[in-house]
Amino acid sequence: MLTDKLRIVELKRRLLSTATMLAEDEVYSREDAVGDIAWVVRQLDDIERNYTQL
Repeated sequence: MLTDKLRIVELKRRLLSTATMLAEDEVYSREDAVGDIAWVVRQLDDIERNYTQL
């Protein structure tokens, strides 16, 4: 359970980082942001599946 909490904290940090880069960095593309956000969502889905199986 602690591992999942740490993963969630890291995923939140990654989303904030993605939003910041998208707002500030002209090199960071929307496609890159969509890819990063999709990865985070898949990770959160994995965590959710683990809890629903308990």
